[in-house]
Amino acid sequence: MGILRLVLALLVVAEHTAFYLLGPNGFLGHAAVQVFFLISGFYMALVLDTTYRETPDRVFYANRYLRLLPVFLLAQLAALWPFRHQIGENLATFAPPTLLLFLVANAAIVGLDAGMILCLPTNAGGCVPGALLPIQPPAWTLGVELGFYIAAPFIVRSAARTLAFIAAGAVYLLVAAQIHFPIQGIGWAGASQAPDLLYAGHGASFIFFGLGAFAYLRSTGRIPARSPAGIALLLVLLAGLATMPTFLPGWLALAIALALPVLFRRTGSNPRDRFIGELSYPVYLFHMPVLLALQRLLWGASPERFPVPTFLPVAAVTIAISVVVVLVVERRMDRFRGSAWLRERLGAIPGRGPRIPGSLLRGGRLAMGAAAIAWVMVPLVLASVVVLRQASATPRTATATVAAVTDGTWDRGVDLAGMRLLVEDDPALAQVAWRWASLRYPDGKPVWVTAAARSDGQVTLQLLGNPPDPAVTGGPATVTLHWEE
Repeated sequence: MGILRLVLALLVVAEHTAFYLLGPNGFLGHAAVQVFFLISGFYMALVLDTTYRETPDRVFYANRYLRLLPVFLLAQLAALWPFRHQIGENLATFAPPTLLLFLVANAAIVGLDAGMILCLPTNAGGCVPGALLPIQPPAWTLGVELGFYIAAPFIVRSAARTLAFIAAGAVYLLVAAQIHFPIQGIGWAGASQAPDLLYAGHGASFIFFGLGAFAYLRSTGRIPARSPAGIALLLVLLAGLATMPTFLPGWLALAIALALPVLFRRTGSNPRDRFIGELSYPVYLFHMPVLLALQRLLWGASPERFPVPTFLPVAAVTIAISVVVVLVVERRMDRFRGSAWLRERLGAIPGRGPRIPGSLLRGGRLAMGAAAIAWVMVPLVLASVVVLRQASATPRTATATVAAVTDGTWDRGVDLAGMRLLVEDDPALAQVAWRWASLRYPDGKPVWVTAAARSDGQVTLQLLGNPPDPAVTGGPATVTLHWEE
Protein backbone atom coordinates (compact mmCIF):
# COMPACT_ATOMS: atom_id res chain seq x y z
CA MET A 1 0.00 0.00 0.00
CA GLY A 2 2.85 2.39 0.80
CA ILE A 3 4.51 1.94 -2.57
CA LEU A 4 1.18 2.61 -4.28
CA ARG A 5 0.73 5.86 -2.34
CA LEU A 6 4.20 7.10 -3.28
CA VAL A 7 3.66 6.18 -6.94
CA LEU A 8 0.40 8.15 -6.92
CA ALA A 9 2.16 11.20 -5.46
CA LEU A 10 4.87 10.91 -8.12
CA LEU A 11 2.19 10.75 -10.83
CA VAL A 12 0.96 14.13 -9.61
CA VAL A 13 4.53 15.43 -9.76
CA ALA A 14 4.87 14.01 -13.27
CA GLU A 15 1.76 15.82 -14.47
CA HIS A 16 2.88 19.13 -12.98
CA THR A 17 6.24 18.75 -14.72
CA ALA A 18 4.62 17.64 -18.03
CA PHE A 19 6.37 14.27 -17.85
CA TYR A 20 3.73 11.75 -18.91
CA LEU A 21 5.07 8.30 -18.12
CA LEU A 22 2.13 6.62 -19.86
CA GLY A 23 1.64 9.24 -22.55
CA PRO A 24 -0.47 12.45 -22.42
CA ASN A 25 -3.67 10.39 -22.35
CA GLY A 26 -2.43 7.88 -19.78
CA PHE A 27 -3.00 7.68 -16.03
CA LEU A 28 -2.73 11.36 -15.06
CA GLY A 29 -2.38 13.19 -11.76
CA HIS A 30 -6.12 13.92 -11.70
CA ALA A 31 -6.87 10.19 -11.59
CA ALA A 32 -4.12 9.71 -8.99
CA VAL A 33 -5.85 12.21 -6.70
CA GLN A 34 -9.08 10.25 -6.96
CA VAL A 35 -7.23 7.03 -6.06
CA PHE A 36 -5.90 8.87 -3.00
CA PHE A 37 -9.51 9.54 -2.03
CA LEU A 38 -10.27 5.82 -2.45
CA ILE A 39 -7.38 4.94 -0.13
CA SER A 40 -8.50 7.56 2.38
CA GLY A 41 -12.01 6.12 2.46
CA PHE A 42 -10.58 2.64 3.08
CA TYR A 43 -8.21 3.79 5.83
CA MET A 44 -10.80 5.89 7.65
CA ALA A 45 -13.24 2.98 7.72
CA LEU A 46 -10.40 0.79 8.96
CA VAL A 47 -9.15 3.03 11.78
CA LEU A 48 -12.64 3.99 12.95
CA ASP A 49 -13.44 0.27 13.21
CA THR A 50 -10.19 -0.59 15.02
CA THR A 51 -7.98 2.14 16.50
CA TYR A 52 -10.85 4.52 17.36
CA ARG A 53 -13.58 1.98 17.95
CA GLU A 54 -13.63 2.43 21.73
CA THR A 55 -12.57 6.09 21.87
CA PRO A 56 -14.60 9.29 21.55
CA ASP A 57 -14.74 10.81 18.07
CA ARG A 58 -12.89 13.88 19.33
CA VAL A 59 -9.76 11.73 19.60
CA PHE A 60 -10.15 10.76 15.94
CA TYR A 61 -10.67 14.40 14.91
CA ALA A 62 -7.65 15.64 16.86
CA ASN A 63 -5.40 12.90 15.53
CA ARG A 64 -6.38 13.36 11.90
CA TYR A 65 -6.01 17.14 12.06
CA LEU A 66 -2.61 16.85 13.73
CA ARG A 67 -1.66 14.35 11.03
CA LEU A 68 -2.26 16.97 8.34
CA LEU A 69 -1.32 20.29 9.91
CA PRO A 70 2.43 20.25 10.77
CA VAL A 71 3.68 19.12 7.35
CA PHE A 72 1.16 21.41 5.68
CA LEU A 73 2.51 24.42 7.57
CA LEU A 74 6.10 23.48 6.72
CA ALA A 75 5.18 23.21 3.04
CA GLN A 76 3.41 26.58 3.23
CA LEU A 77 6.55 28.20 4.62
CA ALA A 78 8.63 26.54 1.91
CA ALA A 79 6.25 27.93 -0.73
CA LEU A 80 6.43 31.57 0.37
CA TRP A 81 9.61 32.37 -1.53
CA PRO A 82 8.95 30.64 -4.89
CA PHE A 83 5.29 31.72 -4.87
CA ARG A 84 5.93 35.24 -3.56
CA HIS A 85 5.08 37.08 -6.78
CA GLN A 86 1.83 35.18 -7.30
CA ILE A 87 0.87 35.67 -3.66
CA GLY A 88 1.46 39.42 -3.93
CA GLU A 89 -0.59 39.71 -7.11
CA ASN A 90 -3.45 37.70 -5.61
CA LEU A 91 -3.56 39.65 -2.35
CA ALA A 92 -3.84 42.90 -4.32
CA THR A 93 -7.01 41.66 -6.03
CA PHE A 94 -8.79 39.90 -3.13
CA ALA A 95 -11.84 41.58 -1.60
CA PRO A 96 -11.79 41.64 2.25
CA PRO A 97 -13.91 38.45 2.71
CA THR A 98 -11.68 36.57 0.28
CA LEU A 99 -8.56 37.89 1.98
CA LEU A 100 -9.86 36.68 5.36
CA LEU A 101 -10.63 33.23 3.96
CA PHE A 102 -7.20 33.15 2.28
CA LEU A 103 -5.46 33.78 5.60
CA VAL A 104 -7.55 31.26 7.57
CA ALA A 105 -7.43 28.52 4.92
CA ASN A 106 -3.70 28.79 4.33
CA ALA A 107 -2.98 28.66 8.06
CA ALA A 108 -5.54 26.05 9.15
CA ILE A 109 -6.51 24.07 5.97
CA VAL A 110 -10.21 24.74 6.60
CA GLY A 111 -11.85 26.11 3.43
CA LEU A 112 -8.96 25.56 1.01
CA ASP A 113 -11.41 24.10 -1.52
CA ALA A 114 -14.17 26.72 -1.05
CA GLY A 115 -13.32 28.56 -4.24
CA MET A 116 -14.02 25.46 -6.30
CA ILE A 117 -17.74 25.89 -5.66
CA LEU A 118 -18.38 29.45 -4.47
CA CYS A 119 -17.60 32.89 -5.86
CA LEU A 120 -14.77 34.44 -3.86
CA PRO A 121 -15.10 38.17 -4.67
CA THR A 122 -12.30 40.34 -6.02
CA ASN A 123 -11.92 44.09 -5.60
CA ALA A 124 -12.99 44.51 -9.23
CA GLY A 125 -16.30 42.72 -8.69
CA GLY A 126 -15.36 39.40 -10.27
CA CYS A 127 -14.53 36.03 -8.74
CA VAL A 128 -11.20 34.50 -7.84
CA PRO A 129 -10.50 31.22 -9.67
CA GLY A 130 -10.74 28.52 -6.99
CA ALA A 131 -7.20 27.21 -7.51
CA LEU A 132 -5.75 30.60 -6.52
CA LEU A 133 -7.08 30.48 -2.96
CA PRO A 134 -4.40 28.06 -1.69
CA ILE A 135 -0.84 29.38 -1.77
CA GLN A 136 -0.05 26.09 -3.49
CA PRO A 137 -2.86 25.16 -5.93
CA PRO A 138 -2.64 21.35 -5.29
CA ALA A 139 -3.39 21.94 -1.59
CA TRP A 140 -7.13 22.27 -2.33
CA THR A 141 -7.34 18.48 -1.88
CA LEU A 142 -6.53 18.90 1.82
CA GLY A 143 -9.68 20.96 2.26
CA VAL A 144 -11.66 18.09 0.72
CA GLU A 145 -9.84 15.55 2.89
CA LEU A 146 -10.54 17.54 6.07
CA GLY A 147 -14.23 17.68 5.21
CA PHE A 148 -14.30 13.91 4.81
CA TYR A 149 -12.62 13.46 8.20
CA ILE A 150 -15.46 15.47 9.76
CA ALA A 151 -18.12 13.34 8.08
CA ALA A 152 -16.41 9.93 8.27
CA PRO A 153 -17.50 8.88 11.81
CA PHE A 154 -21.12 9.43 10.82
CA ILE A 155 -20.84 7.49 7.54
CA VAL A 156 -18.26 4.72 7.30
CA ARG A 157 -19.19 2.85 10.48
CA SER A 158 -22.45 1.82 8.83
CA ALA A 159 -22.82 -0.22 5.63
CA ALA A 160 -26.19 1.40 4.88
CA ARG A 161 -24.87 4.96 5.33
CA THR A 162 -21.78 4.15 3.26
CA LEU A 163 -23.93 2.93 0.38
CA ALA A 164 -26.15 6.01 0.73
CA PHE A 165 -23.00 8.16 0.58
CA ILE A 166 -21.92 6.46 -2.66
CA ALA A 167 -25.41 7.04 -4.06
CA ALA A 168 -25.20 10.72 -3.08
CA GLY A 169 -21.90 10.95 -4.96
CA ALA A 170 -23.42 9.36 -8.04
CA VAL A 171 -26.40 11.73 -7.92
CA TYR A 172 -24.08 14.72 -7.54
CA LEU A 173 -21.98 13.76 -10.56
CA LEU A 174 -25.04 13.10 -12.72
CA VAL A 175 -26.58 16.46 -11.76
CA ALA A 176 -23.31 18.40 -12.15
CA ALA A 177 -22.82 16.84 -15.60
CA GLN A 178 -26.02 18.61 -16.74
CA ILE A 179 -24.59 22.06 -15.96
CA HIS A 180 -23.59 24.31 -18.84
CA PHE A 181 -20.16 25.78 -18.22
CA PRO A 182 -19.14 28.39 -17.45
CA ILE A 183 -21.92 29.14 -14.97
CA GLN A 184 -23.38 32.54 -15.76
CA GLY A 185 -25.74 34.88 -13.97
CA ILE A 186 -25.59 33.07 -10.60
CA GLY A 187 -23.54 35.31 -8.35
CA TRP A 188 -22.51 32.82 -5.69
CA ALA A 189 -21.37 30.29 -8.29
CA GLY A 190 -18.89 32.72 -9.78
CA ALA A 191 -16.19 31.39 -12.04
CA SER A 192 -17.04 27.72 -11.80
CA GLN A 193 -15.96 25.69 -14.78
CA ALA A 194 -16.40 22.00 -15.50
CA PRO A 195 -13.17 20.81 -13.79
CA ASP A 196 -14.15 22.70 -10.64
CA LEU A 197 -17.48 20.99 -10.03
CA LEU A 198 -16.81 17.63 -11.69
CA TYR A 199 -13.36 17.16 -10.17
CA ALA A 200 -12.35 19.66 -7.49
CA GLY A 201 -15.80 20.37 -6.06
CA HIS A 202 -15.86 18.13 -3.01
CA GLY A 203 -19.11 16.46 -4.07
CA ALA A 204 -17.11 14.79 -6.83
CA SER A 205 -15.04 13.00 -4.16
CA PHE A 206 -17.98 11.29 -2.42
CA ILE A 207 -18.04 8.32 -4.74
CA PHE A 208 -14.33 7.62 -4.19
CA PHE A 209 -14.30 8.03 -0.42
CA GLY A 210 -17.43 5.88 -0.31
CA LEU A 211 -16.00 3.12 -2.52
CA GLY A 212 -12.90 2.89 -0.33
CA ALA A 213 -15.04 2.52 2.79
CA PHE A 214 -17.29 0.04 0.95
CA ALA A 215 -14.25 -2.10 0.14
CA TYR A 216 -13.25 -2.25 3.82
CA LEU A 217 -16.77 -3.07 5.05
CA ARG A 218 -17.09 -5.75 2.39
CA SER A 219 -13.78 -7.30 3.50
CA THR A 220 -15.10 -7.56 7.08
CA GLY A 221 -18.32 -9.27 5.99
CA ARG A 222 -20.66 -6.43 6.91
CA ILE A 223 -21.51 -6.12 3.23
CA PRO A 224 -22.02 -9.67 1.90
CA ALA A 225 -19.35 -10.60 -0.62
CA ARG A 226 -20.41 -13.91 -2.21
CA SER A 227 -24.14 -13.94 -1.51
CA PRO A 228 -26.60 -13.24 -4.35
CA ALA A 229 -27.35 -9.88 -2.73
CA GLY A 230 -23.66 -9.00 -2.57
CA ILE A 231 -23.05 -9.96 -6.19
CA ALA A 232 -26.12 -8.01 -7.31
CA LEU A 233 -24.88 -4.98 -5.40
CA LEU A 234 -21.49 -5.17 -7.14
CA LEU A 235 -23.19 -5.41 -10.54
CA VAL A 236 -25.38 -2.40 -9.77
CA LEU A 237 -22.34 -0.42 -8.65
CA LEU A 238 -20.42 -1.37 -11.77
CA ALA A 239 -23.31 -0.42 -14.05
CA GLY A 240 -23.74 2.92 -12.32
CA LEU A 241 -20.05 3.74 -12.21
CA ALA A 242 -19.68 3.03 -15.93
CA THR A 243 -21.52 6.27 -16.71
CA MET A 244 -19.87 8.55 -14.13
CA PRO A 245 -18.05 11.60 -15.61
CA THR A 246 -14.82 11.17 -13.63
CA PHE A 247 -11.12 11.26 -14.53
CA LEU A 248 -10.70 7.83 -12.97
CA PRO A 249 -13.11 5.51 -14.83
CA GLY A 250 -15.78 4.16 -12.50
CA TRP A 251 -15.11 0.52 -13.29
CA LEU A 252 -11.40 1.04 -12.54
CA ALA A 253 -12.24 2.85 -9.29
CA LEU A 254 -14.33 -0.13 -8.17
CA ALA A 255 -11.58 -2.59 -9.15
CA ILE A 256 -8.92 -0.63 -7.23
CA ALA A 257 -11.21 -0.32 -4.21
CA LEU A 258 -11.82 -4.08 -4.10
CA ALA A 259 -8.06 -4.69 -4.35
CA LEU A 260 -7.22 -2.43 -1.39
CA PRO A 261 -8.08 -4.95 1.39
CA VAL A 262 -5.89 -7.59 -0.27
CA LEU A 263 -3.04 -5.13 -0.72
CA PHE A 264 -3.34 -3.97 2.88
CA ARG A 265 -3.25 -7.51 4.26
CA ARG A 266 -0.06 -8.18 2.32
CA THR A 267 1.78 -4.96 3.17
CA GLY A 268 0.12 -3.46 6.27
CA SER A 269 2.64 -4.92 8.72
CA ASN A 270 5.71 -4.17 6.60
CA PRO A 271 7.62 -1.24 8.19
CA ARG A 272 9.51 -0.46 4.99
CA ASP A 273 6.32 -0.24 2.98
CA ARG A 274 4.81 1.99 5.65
CA PHE A 275 7.80 4.34 5.56
CA ILE A 276 7.58 4.57 1.76
CA GLY A 277 3.88 5.39 2.06
CA GLU A 278 4.58 8.13 4.61
CA LEU A 279 6.71 9.90 2.00
CA SER A 280 3.68 10.43 -0.24
CA TYR A 281 2.17 13.28 1.81
CA PRO A 282 5.27 15.52 1.92
CA VAL A 283 6.06 14.64 -1.72
CA TYR A 284 2.60 15.88 -2.68
CA LEU A 285 2.96 19.11 -0.70
CA PHE A 286 6.60 20.00 -1.35
CA HIS A 287 6.93 19.25 -5.06
CA MET A 288 5.49 22.56 -6.28
CA PRO A 289 7.85 24.76 -4.21
CA VAL A 290 10.74 22.53 -5.32
CA LEU A 291 9.67 22.79 -8.96
CA LEU A 292 9.49 26.59 -8.91
CA ALA A 293 12.69 26.94 -6.91
CA LEU A 294 14.67 24.69 -9.26
CA GLN A 295 13.30 26.46 -12.30
CA ARG A 296 14.47 29.81 -11.01
CA LEU A 297 17.75 28.72 -9.46
CA LEU A 298 19.04 26.26 -12.05
CA TRP A 299 17.54 26.86 -15.46
CA GLY A 300 15.36 29.95 -15.26
CA ALA A 301 11.97 29.86 -16.89
CA SER A 302 13.04 27.38 -19.62
CA PRO A 303 13.18 23.86 -18.15
CA GLU A 304 13.56 22.44 -21.64
CA ARG A 305 17.18 23.63 -21.51
CA PHE A 306 17.96 21.24 -18.69
CA PRO A 307 19.66 18.03 -19.93
CA VAL A 308 17.15 15.68 -18.23
CA PRO A 309 13.34 15.83 -17.88
CA THR A 310 12.25 18.29 -15.19
CA PHE A 311 10.46 15.47 -13.37
CA LEU A 312 13.69 13.69 -12.42
CA PRO A 313 15.44 16.45 -10.40
CA VAL A 314 12.12 17.64 -8.91
CA ALA A 315 11.23 14.10 -7.80
CA ALA A 316 14.72 13.44 -6.42
CA VAL A 317 14.91 16.66 -4.40
CA THR A 318 11.33 16.30 -3.17
CA ILE A 319 11.86 12.72 -2.02
CA ALA A 320 15.04 13.74 -0.18
CA ILE A 321 13.17 16.55 1.60
CA SER A 322 10.31 14.17 2.37
CA VAL A 323 12.61 11.64 4.04
CA VAL A 324 13.84 14.38 6.41
CA VAL A 325 10.29 15.60 7.05
CA VAL A 326 9.05 12.09 7.88
CA LEU A 327 11.94 11.29 10.21
CA VAL A 328 12.17 14.65 11.96
CA VAL A 329 8.57 15.90 11.97
CA GLU A 330 6.05 13.15 11.26
CA ARG A 331 7.58 10.52 13.53
CA ARG A 332 7.65 12.95 16.45
CA MET A 333 4.09 14.03 15.72
CA ASP A 334 3.03 10.37 15.59
CA ARG A 335 4.39 9.86 19.09
CA PHE A 336 2.59 12.98 20.31
CA ARG A 337 -0.69 11.93 18.71
CA GLY A 338 -0.51 8.59 20.48
CA SER A 339 0.65 9.97 23.80
CA ALA A 340 -1.23 9.50 27.06
CA TRP A 341 -0.88 13.25 27.70
CA LEU A 342 -2.95 14.13 24.62
CA ARG A 343 -5.50 11.43 25.34
CA GLU A 344 -5.90 12.73 28.88
CA ARG A 345 -6.44 16.27 27.63
CA LEU A 346 -9.10 14.99 25.25
CA GLY A 347 -10.85 13.18 28.09
CA ALA A 348 -10.29 9.80 26.46
CA ILE A 349 -8.94 8.11 29.62
CA PRO A 350 -11.67 7.73 32.28
CA GLY A 351 -10.76 9.31 35.59
CA ARG A 352 -7.71 11.13 34.24
CA GLY A 353 -7.26 14.55 32.72
CA PRO A 354 -9.81 17.38 32.60
CA ARG A 355 -13.45 16.50 33.04
CA ILE A 356 -15.41 17.75 30.03
CA PRO A 357 -19.02 18.73 30.84
CA GLY A 358 -21.61 16.43 29.30
CA SER A 359 -23.50 19.36 27.78
CA LEU A 360 -20.34 20.45 25.98
CA LEU A 361 -19.74 16.95 24.66
CA ARG A 362 -23.30 16.67 23.40
CA GLY A 363 -23.10 20.10 21.81
CA GLY A 364 -19.85 19.22 20.09
CA ARG A 365 -21.30 15.98 18.80
CA LEU A 366 -24.34 17.79 17.42
CA ALA A 367 -22.16 20.46 15.83
CA MET A 368 -19.96 17.89 14.08
CA GLY A 369 -23.03 15.97 12.94
CA ALA A 370 -24.53 19.15 11.48
CA ALA A 371 -21.22 19.92 9.77
CA ALA A 372 -21.14 16.40 8.30
CA ILE A 373 -24.69 16.71 6.96
CA ALA A 374 -23.92 20.14 5.49
CA TRP A 375 -20.71 18.83 3.90
CA VAL A 376 -22.70 16.15 2.09
CA MET A 377 -25.80 18.18 1.22
CA VAL A 378 -24.36 21.54 0.15
CA PRO A 379 -22.83 20.38 -3.16
CA LEU A 380 -25.98 18.40 -4.02
CA VAL A 381 -28.19 21.42 -3.37
CA LEU A 382 -25.93 23.90 -5.15
CA ALA A 383 -25.55 21.74 -8.26
CA SER A 384 -29.33 21.20 -8.38
CA VAL A 385 -29.99 24.94 -8.04
CA VAL A 386 -27.62 25.70 -10.91
CA VAL A 387 -29.28 23.13 -13.17
CA LEU A 388 -32.76 24.48 -12.38
CA ARG A 389 -31.66 28.08 -12.91
CA GLN A 390 -30.08 27.23 -16.23
CA ALA A 391 -33.15 25.32 -17.35
CA SER A 392 -35.25 28.45 -16.82
CA ALA A 393 -32.72 30.85 -18.39
CA THR A 394 -33.07 32.36 -21.84
CA PRO A 395 -30.10 31.54 -24.09
CA ARG A 396 -28.80 34.45 -26.13
CA THR A 397 -26.26 34.80 -28.91
CA ALA A 398 -24.73 37.73 -30.74
CA THR A 399 -22.28 37.93 -33.61
CA ALA A 400 -19.41 40.33 -33.03
CA THR A 401 -17.16 41.68 -35.75
CA VAL A 402 -13.48 41.33 -34.91
CA ALA A 403 -11.72 44.68 -35.16
CA ALA A 404 -9.16 44.85 -37.97
CA VAL A 405 -6.53 46.46 -35.74
CA THR A 406 -2.89 45.48 -36.26
CA ASP A 407 -0.13 47.38 -34.51
CA GLY A 408 2.41 46.76 -31.77
CA THR A 409 -0.33 45.53 -29.37
CA TRP A 410 -2.92 43.89 -31.61
CA ASP A 411 -2.80 41.41 -34.47
CA ARG A 412 -6.13 41.63 -36.31
CA GLY A 413 -7.96 42.24 -33.05
CA VAL A 414 -6.09 39.68 -30.95
CA ASP A 415 -3.95 40.90 -28.05
CA LEU A 416 -0.36 39.89 -28.76
CA ALA A 417 0.45 39.76 -25.03
CA GLY A 418 -2.45 37.77 -23.62
CA MET A 419 -6.11 37.16 -23.11
CA ARG A 420 -7.94 39.96 -24.88
CA LEU A 421 -9.97 40.27 -28.06
CA LEU A 422 -11.03 43.53 -29.75
CA VAL A 423 -14.43 43.62 -31.51
CA GLU A 424 -16.53 46.35 -33.07
CA ASP A 425 -19.24 47.76 -30.80
CA ASP A 426 -22.81 46.77 -31.58
CA PRO A 427 -26.17 47.46 -29.88
CA ALA A 428 -26.73 43.72 -29.46
CA LEU A 429 -23.68 43.48 -27.25
CA ALA A 430 -25.13 45.99 -24.80
CA GLN A 431 -27.59 43.32 -23.67
CA VAL A 432 -24.88 40.98 -22.51
CA ALA A 433 -24.37 40.50 -18.77
CA TRP A 434 -20.63 40.87 -19.16
CA ARG A 435 -19.75 39.09 -16.00
CA TRP A 436 -19.79 35.82 -17.94
CA ALA A 437 -20.27 35.13 -21.60
CA SER A 438 -18.51 32.69 -23.87
CA LEU A 439 -17.35 32.43 -27.42
CA ARG A 440 -15.78 29.78 -29.58
CA TYR A 441 -12.80 30.11 -31.86
CA PRO A 442 -13.01 28.79 -35.43
CA ASP A 443 -11.08 25.70 -34.28
CA GLY A 444 -13.87 24.94 -31.78
CA LYS A 445 -12.00 25.76 -28.57
CA PRO A 446 -14.15 27.60 -25.99
CA VAL A 447 -13.15 30.77 -24.21
CA TRP A 448 -14.99 32.83 -21.59
CA VAL A 449 -15.58 36.57 -21.55
CA THR A 450 -15.17 37.91 -18.02
CA ALA A 451 -15.24 41.68 -18.62
CA ALA A 452 -15.64 44.24 -21.39
CA ALA A 453 -14.47 47.83 -21.83
CA ARG A 454 -15.99 50.13 -24.48
CA SER A 455 -13.95 52.85 -26.15
CA ASP A 456 -14.22 54.69 -29.47
CA GLY A 457 -16.76 52.33 -31.01
CA GLN A 458 -14.90 49.18 -30.03
CA VAL A 459 -15.19 46.67 -27.19
CA THR A 460 -12.20 45.01 -25.54
CA LEU A 461 -13.17 41.57 -24.25
CA GLN A 462 -11.17 40.17 -21.33
CA LEU A 463 -10.92 36.42 -21.77
CA LEU A 464 -10.34 33.30 -19.69
CA GLY A 465 -9.60 29.85 -21.06
CA ASN A 466 -7.68 28.93 -24.18
CA PRO A 467 -5.29 31.74 -25.21
CA PRO A 468 -6.15 33.38 -28.53
CA ASP A 469 -3.90 32.45 -31.42
CA PRO A 470 -3.60 35.34 -33.91
CA ALA A 471 -2.95 32.85 -36.69
CA VAL A 472 -6.37 31.28 -36.03
CA THR A 473 -8.52 33.71 -34.09
CA GLY A 474 -7.40 36.77 -35.99
CA GLY A 475 -8.30 35.29 -39.35
CA PRO A 476 -12.12 35.27 -39.30
CA ALA A 477 -14.13 38.45 -39.49
CA THR A 478 -16.58 37.52 -36.73
CA VAL A 479 -16.99 35.51 -33.53
CA THR A 480 -20.20 34.33 -31.88
CA LEU A 481 -20.84 35.09 -28.23
CA HIS A 482 -23.18 33.02 -26.05
CA TRP A 483 -24.76 33.90 -22.70
CA GLU A 484 -27.87 33.33 -20.66
CA GLU A 485 -30.31 35.77 -19.11
